[in-house]
Amino acid sequence: MLQIFKSLLITSLVSTLVGLVYIDKFFILFSLAFVLQVLFFYFFNSVYQNKLFAKAQELKLEEFKQLTKNIVRIQCPCAQKMQQEVELDYNKDIVYECAKCNNKIKASTDVSTVLVTEPIYFNDKS
Repeated sequence: MLQIFKSLLITSLVSTLVGLVYIDKFFILFSLAFVLQVLFFYFFNSVYQNKLFAKAQELKLEEFKQLTKNIVRIQCPCAQKMQQEVELDYNKDIVYECAKCNNKIKASTDVSTVLVTEPIYFNDKS
């Protein structure tokens, strides 16, 4: 509440200064300056909040990208068996270059299913 009061006081003081330029048209200039200030800062704050919201969404997206980043140690299929850390994306295949043999290697993620069975143990108490 105090913030609103201070804002209205500053707006009124600036409007008074504008109105004092032509003392015979004080109330018209005061009213015009007051309305223009309110409209200007309303639109300014709206644009500023939209930019802040867009920046927050961009930062959230960047954070999500960092959280979903997967670095995997992959062994090169060449004779040197060089192991290298590669950023792997589960949505698409990745092509990287081996640091030792300079061959291009494609790494893909495959999902397979296996049926899991529970072993049956018999208790013989005879």
